[in-house]
Amino acid sequence: MTGPLPAPPEHQVNTTAQTALPDVEEALVDFEDKAIEEQLHLLEEIEKKLRVALTGHGE
Repeated sequence: MTGPLPAPPEHQVNTTAQTALPDVEEALVDFEDKAIEEQLHLLEEIEKKLRVALTGHGE
């Protein structure tokens, strides 16, 4: 009698994906955080330009 059969390839792929998932999630969160920071910066710039356009004054 031989030992247990090796896991089917699809199970091996799923295991690899599950192992990598936390790293992928962390990278996605970092990417989203950077995108939000960039959007906030752009909105601040738009606000400054609108303030100058509407009032003739800077901050």
